[in-house]
Amino acid sequence: MPTSRAGLADVVALRLGRALETLPRLAAEEHGPFDLIFIDADKPRTPEYVMWALTLSRRGSLIIAATVVRNGAVVDADSGDPLCMEGGASSPYAPPSRA
Repeated sequence: MPTSRAGLADVVALRLGRALETLPRLAAEEHGPFDLIFIDADKPRTPEYVMWALTLSRRGSLIIAATVVRNGAVVDADSGDPLCMEGGASSPYAPPSRA
């Protein structure tokens, strides 16, 4: 396991699987808030990953989204970019809203 070779087995837990199935589990298990969240995943789901990042973070956390330029289309609800049109707040994978 890479974490044990790096001496991080006591502080890092690897979770392998679909992010939109794993993130709700992290929240349900009350993991977090996290200080650093790095998103590098399928671009059409980036808005959902960002919503989960906000759910699993706190004020002052750093959220980094890799290669999320696409001229701002990933956060534009009216975008016509086909790589950015799925998901969003209406997705069944969206996190619960903060009330």
